[in-house]
Amino acid sequence: LVYEDLYESNMTQTGDIKKTTYATSVDTYMSYGPYKLTEYQVDKQITMEKNENWYGYTDGKHEGMYQTTKINTQIIETQATALQMFLRGELDEVSLVADNMDTYRTSDFVIYTPESYTTKLTFNSSKEALTALQEAAGSNINMTLLAYKDFRHAIALSIDRTEFAEQCTATHQAGYGLLNYMYVYDPETGALYRESEQAKQALCNVYEVSDESEITGYNKDKAAELYQAAYDAAVAAGDLDEDDIVQIDFHMYQSDDSYMRIFNFIQDAIDEATVGTSLEGRVQLEFIEDPDYYNSATAGNFGMILSTWGGAAMDPYSMTQCYADPTMLNEYGFDPYTDVTLTVDGEEITKTYYDWYVAVTTGEYARASNDTKLQILAGFEEAFLKTYVCTPIYYRTAASLMSRKVVNATDEYVQLVGFGGIAQMTYNYTDAEWEAYVAENNNSLTY
Repeated sequence: LVYEDLYESNMTQTGDIKKTTYATSVDTYMSYGPYKLTEYQVDKQITMEKNENWYGYTDGKHEGMYQTTKINTQIIETQATALQMFLRGELDEVSLVADNMDTYRTSDFVIYTPESYTTKLTFNSSKEALTALQEAAGSNINMTLLAYKDFRHAIALSIDRTEFAEQCTATHQAGYGLLNYMYVYDPETGALYRESEQAKQALCNVYEVSDESEITGYNKDKAAELYQAAYDAAVAAGDLDEDDIVQIDFHMYQSDDSYMRIFNFIQDAIDEATVGTSLEGRVQLEFIEDPDYYNSATAGNFGMILSTWGGAAMDPYSMTQCYADPTMLNEYGFDPYTDVTLTVDGEEITKTYYDWYVAVTTGEYARASNDTKLQILAGFEEAFLKTYVCTPIYYRTAASLMSRKVVNATDEYVQLVGFGGIAQMTYNYTDAEWEAYVAENNNSLTY
């Protein structure tokens, strides 16, 4: 969506390469809609003001809406600085991080915005790749135990996801599925995938419970049994010596406090679950700071990472690509051309994971009923989770503080609508009244 004449008039060409400077300044951009661009400073500020030419201001269909007359978006390098500005009344909204939550978790002005992203522990299950890492690590170090499904399953059951979310994140929720509560399987009705009986049953089957309310993902006793089973199988196969240390290279983006909190939580969880087994005190995570950890994962040069997929909340079927397309897989060692049998409309049908992805997105089931596609998606999710090449940990949710100056249309997040946004936002103060209020409070507001 560009104003074509202006777009083309700002086009330059060097050899075969054409590029445009369209939308890099006020003069090179044509605004449309309720607001127009009036100031643009790279890496500093973007200002938009009421666009008097917008048809919606005179069509009689937007009465009371768009009360905002000017939007000033500032680029602020650190969250700490933004929070200070917010408390001085200089910003109307500020994002929160984990360190803020003890102070603001119960504030009347905090809002939680669910995101479509699920974060998982993704494992390297390739014995060949793990063997290469093991050989480079030296004697008495074992890395190939990750190739055993029971060992990966044990790690999954070692983690109390509710505790993890509370201790290691700002606002995220414990997560159990590949897809979270943002995904809509029927756009015409707004029906959520995660609330469907098929999706609920899939997770009940994975976590071996009879009702969704019983799902925790955490079972220390079952984890201990699986740790021991993996140990015994590996010793019997000659893949593990009885005095080996089992090392898992955990690649993480950086070594700041938030990542170290996650690392230590998972290490503690494994330590606790292995008590009384032959692996007690012998499973050690190795912290690897790796800003390029996704590429390390796709190359098989890792033991474990935190991986995240999301997006396309109105098309959950497309998410099967992330776990079945070899070009997108983070789970090194998993073969998406493995057969899996799903029950569809009462019939058992066998296809590879990749072929199921194609069938439900562009192939024979692409135009099937939502109920039929729902069966496929739930079956796919259950089957993939049971491979334990990854295990969901949390669903992402953003937290922010809203100023006393502004009022959202709703306090509860509404799918597709959010909290009403700029269109529905109203105000408790004019700009002048707000400045006076802030001054009365010594430029130091409490929330």
